[in-house]
Amino acid sequence: MNTSIRPRSPSDMIRRGYTDAEMECIFALGRLFLESGSFSRAAVILKGLTEVAPEFAPVWLALGYLAIMNGEYEQALSCSSQVLRRNPTSPEAMLMNVICSLSTGDINSAGTYLGELKDGIDGEVINNPQLVRLYQSQLVRFQSR
Repeated sequence: MNTSIRPRSPSDMIRRGYTDAEMECIFALGRLFLESGSFSRAAVILKGLTEVAPEFAPVWLALGYLAIMNGEYEQALSCSSQVLRRNPTSPEAMLMNVICSLSTGDINSAGTYLGELKDGIDGEVINNPQLVRLYQSQLVRFQSR
């Protein structure tokens, strides 16, 4: 009997799939690298997760954050678009679009998203204090233009 372990290719692992708990753990590792400033390591893990589970929104948001930090606003918009395709009311993705739009001078797009976010905040659909503060800071940026 052959007891040697056959090495798995990346395509084998993708076909095999991961549990939700495994995905969360892998994402937590990518986020840990991101928070500790190991951006290249974080990017490798996060990009790998997009290959395995392209519907996992937190990965796209983290990649968008990395893109913003690198001044790659078009890439960040692409990441937020991945989230908005699956969840058109994602406040995190809308805020990412506001940040990118203001940074690139697209005031009209920023205003549109700020209006949608205001509706969500006023309707108490968006009640996360961190998101509300980020909205308020971006509103100030918008109003100063």
